[in-house]
Amino acid sequence: MTRRFIRIIAVPPGEAPEEVRRAWVGVRIPLPLFHRHPREWRSSGVLTGPKGLVARVSALLSGRLERHRGYAVAAVAAMAALETRDPAAARWWRENVPHAIRPGKAFVFAAEACVVETDGDAA
Repeated sequence: MTRRFIRIIAVPPGEAPEEVRRAWVGVRIPLPLFHRHPREWRSSGVLTGPKGLVARVSALLSGRLERHRGYAVAAVAAMAALETRDPAAARWWRENVPHAIRPGKAFVFAAEACVVETDGDAA
């Protein structure tokens, strides 16, 4: 099976400071094996969203999570990719939203800010 990635091609929307979001442009992040197309996800902001499982379930059941169309990637893999491009931006994430970059967590990047590439498409 061909390995697929997203490359961030535009500043993604979100709650992180502009310069931190701008640092994502050009970053290449592996897609989970069975996530080849963007889809609709219910998500929240990294700063203002629920921090724990109970709070997240409550937000989901009460309709407080917003729908976003995009690609979900492993947060740990995304941070590793960002670290190689911009260590200061990666440090902002580690210092300000450590709850969002643990194993099992995902970042959703807006579909319009990404292109899908395969193994042979590396820049």
